[in-house]
Amino acid sequence: DAGSIDAGSIDAGSTMLPDGGVIALAQIINFAFDRAVIATGDTASLTWVVAQDPAATCTVNPGNVSFSSGTAPTGSMQVGTSGTSTLSCATAAGTVTSQATLQVVNNTAPNATIDTPAMSATWEIGDTITFTGTCTDDAAGSPTLEHAWDFGGLSPLFSFTEDPPPVTATTAGTFTVTYHCTDALGAPDLTPATITITVVAPVFASVKGVRSTIGQTCALTASGKLFCWGASSFGVLGQGPTAVDTSRPKRVGPGLWTDFDVGTQLSCAVNAAHELWCWGWRDVGSIGNGTTTLQNSPVQFPGSDWASVSIGNDHACAVKTSGALHCWGRNDEGQLGLGTDTSTQLAFRPVDGDLDWVSVVAGDRVTCALKTGNRLYCWGLNDYGQLGTGGVTPSRVPVEVGAAIDWAQVQTTSRTTCGVDLLGKAYCWGADFFGQLGDGTVNNNVAGATKVPTQVGGATDWATVHTGWSHTCGRKTNGTVWCWGSDTNGQLGDGTASTANTLVPAQVGGDADWSQLSANDNYTCGVRAGGHAWCWGLNLRGVLGNGTTTNSSTPVEALPAP
Repeated sequence: DAGSIDAGSIDAGSTMLPDGGVIALAQIINFAFDRAVIATGDTASLTWVVAQDPAATCTVNPGNVSFSSGTAPTGSMQVGTSGTSTLSCATAAGTVTSQATLQVVNNTAPNATIDTPAMSATWEIGDTITFTGTCTDDAAGSPTLEHAWDFGGLSPLFSFTEDPPPVTATTAGTFTVTYHCTDALGAPDLTPATITITVVAPVFASVKGVRSTIGQTCALTASGKLFCWGASSFGVLGQGPTAVDTSRPKRVGPGLWTDFDVGTQLSCAVNAAHELWCWGWRDVGSIGNGTTTLQNSPVQFPGSDWASVSIGNDHACAVKTSGALHCWGRNDEGQLGLGTDTSTQLAFRPVDGDLDWVSVVAGDRVTCALKTGNRLYCWGLNDYGQLGTGGVTPSRVPVEVGAAIDWAQVQTTSRTTCGVDLLGKAYCWGADFFGQLGDGTVNNNVAGATKVPTQVGGATDWATVHTGWSHTCGRKTNGTVWCWGSDTNGQLGDGTASTANTLVPAQVGGDADWSQLSANDNYTCGVRAGGHAWCWGLNLRGVLGNGTTTNSSTPVEALPAP
């Protein structure tokens, strides 16, 4: 026969054939164990296929089997002892044999342990958790074949020959993580290792929204994680090119930050290494990296000496650790403080050569900043006296405001500016279209505008005050929040959405545990005790962060997806 012979040995015997006769010799096509090594007490499968002679009589040692004539001689058996098995198939023409070897070793179950993280650890949504485990096998020397991790809903199941990749916590709750391991001989661990992981909602320290137009809201946790939500247009959420609007807080990248701000189609943040990163888009260059290219994810500014940042409608400013102040973007009203009202700046420019700037706030074509010694300076648009200089002449360079006042904090939006002094007095000036100056009046024209800092009532316990587009809110030292001005979308938080303006400060609810506040474009946000962020007012595109786009005239909590 022209076919190949897969045989260990052949004994053709002494049979005489006529001229031209053919020896019908059995051919072993396959004879093998499914595994070369098994554990004591286990069995391996031995299989074979014999061709050419269906009448062959075959014997397996150990074990016997014969094949009936006219069928393919195939078979299998279970073997659980070490040694060499021999398949012998005999015909009238001779005998063919083949051998297969099996090794049986003593094997104990592996032991699985979870090395990290620690059992007592508590994680926040947005944290990245690294899991590692050890699979200790017996002295037989077989390597670990498989690790299997079950994260109990924290993340999908993983099976690897190594530790799993880091897992990002996206949901609050308690999760039991289980680690299994199986050795190369198929023995599983007797007792899988387990660990309980507790994931809690982020503990926020501050929250801010866009002050001059509806856009995005962002909040920074006490540990430095940044979350954003609301409109995804132009990449302002920092989630990449496929981002969509989200009505729940979603973490921006893996970095940790110390300061941030949000503005029209732009977001920026400073990290612990004093690096400044921005994302979004403005055709006037307020992204600040020398181009007008849309940035879906954070891009770094040159330098590692940035301290804080503030974003206005079409421009932005930042203070360096040296005390230098830089601005960039649109400059049509001199809001960059460069001494001109032309030439949009695509890259940051120093406002002056001074090194005593402490903080800055960019509004709509107006900028205000504090210097050491509690001095306040403003520049840019001044059509309603928002610079606080007593007139309506714009300024292309910083001019001092309220020289007799020791300023502690300032906020400007468009045509209204407010601040607090070291004595706890609140002051507002500029446009008063909706009663946002809090002096009990409404003025709709330039002539009636208040053009110098004017105290809001007689209270001396204000901590901060914040101007939105049509309303103002302040936080007192006792932890209460007060708002005044327009309430058409419920932004005053008084349980109504009245078309009637509130002309003097009115308390928001009865809570006295507010630690931070932000008045925005027709909505307000703040942080309460325990690090909970709350928002109220206009909920266009989900800026309130409560999972809906429904307006609310009372505070609702901004929470990541449950």
